[in-house]
Amino acid sequence: MDTEKRDEISALAVKLGAEGRWNEALKCWTDYFNEYDGNANAYYHLGVALYGASHRSHAFIALEEAIKRSPEHAMAHARIGFLYVESGNFGQAICHYVLALRHKPGLHPAKHGLIRAYVQKGRETIWRGNVEEAIALYQDALKVDSGHAEVHYRLGEAHARLGEHAQAIDAWKCAVERDDGNAELHYNMGVACDSLGKLNEAVQSYARAVSLDPRNVWAINNLGCVLAKLGRSDEALAVFQTAFALAPADAVLCFNLGQLHLNAGRVDAAVDKLRHSIKNRLAERR
Repeated sequence: MDTEKRDEISALAVKLGAEGRWNEALKCWTDYFNEYDGNANAYYHLGVALYGASHRSHAFIALEEAIKRSPEHAMAHARIGFLYVESGNFGQAICHYVLALRHKPGLHPAKHGLIRAYVQKGRETIWRGNVEEAIALYQDALKVDSGHAEVHYRLGEAHARLGEHAQAIDAWKCAVERDDGNAELHYNMGVACDSLGKLNEAVQSYARAVSLDPRNVWAINNLGCVLAKLGRSDEALAVFQTAFALAPADAVLCFNLGQLHLNAGRVDAAVDKLRHSIKNRLAERR
């Protein structure tokens, strides 16, 4: 088989793969490998086509062969890293993405994939109960991209799990600077600020969470609680009533609203809401 014909078949196979015509691409690669052993690039593109045609295990084999023939093939490392992420083997994914970036610094698929792998590995580690290791993983991810909003968010979550609310707030502030539209993030910041006694900051965070998610009953409830702590009773009452309209059967809301009425000397209203709280709590236990 002459070189010109070989290059023609491989170019066609790559073109078909780029167009998503995976089965046709595989047929071309079959013709190619029937005549020629192939180099690292050929095995890489074969792996891409096999994955596209839903032959994942064979894609692994082809990509591993590409790396065997050229250990510095950055795209092969990045692609096999992607497959490892999909299979839940985040440790192997991280190894391959690191190698991809070592051989080709700034390679976007590898950089993006490495951050994803660190985040997934961190979440998995937290589920296993090792929060400190997760924090280390998130910090490694920030070395790849110091401005990644989700990584700062996850880092804040991990610190909060350890009761390190000040560190959590610092991480979440970095996340907010890059993504101000996450209601859960603002809610969590409110909880952390409240825990540290930073009540005015807590109000701001809860209010932002509510503006982003107006049906978030717990954010509304917590906003009301903090307003009550600050002595802003009228505002707290309006907030609790909004929450109560969304969840009239919630025992905690009934209790908080009753407590606010009681503190304001509205005894009859307080008794009514506290009765509702007891009734709803008993109903929850049945």
